[in-house]
Amino acid sequence: MTKNFKVIRETRGDVALFKLQGYLNDLGGEEVERLFQEEVGRGFKKFILDFSRVAYINSIGVSFLLGILETTRDGDLMLCFTALSKINEELFDMVGLKKYAFVFPTNEEACAYLNGR
Repeated sequence: MTKNFKVIRETRGDVALFKLQGYLNDLGGEEVERLFQEEVGRGFKKFILDFSRVAYINSIGVSFLLGILETTRDGDLMLCFTALSKINEELFDMVGLKKYAFVFPTNEEACAYLNGR
């Protein structure tokens, strides 16, 4: 893990929640993908990525998010993004990330949605 990025991992029932903090670049993206794959291996199918403390996402960070989305589409998994800043929401619109994941303002709303599935 990079000193400018960290992930706090929590579970809420059958939902894996990753609270991302810092600058999502190559090292941060690699860490998120590694933790995501660990949780998939443990049997989780529902995921939330909380971006409330992500200041910046570069193109390599986006590519790791695309890889995670590809896994969700191939593996019957569900992914929600929460707490996107205005600039990150615009970035996700521009690169098409929001087409393949659900977006909610809060983790609670995302959990309620996923628990209803």
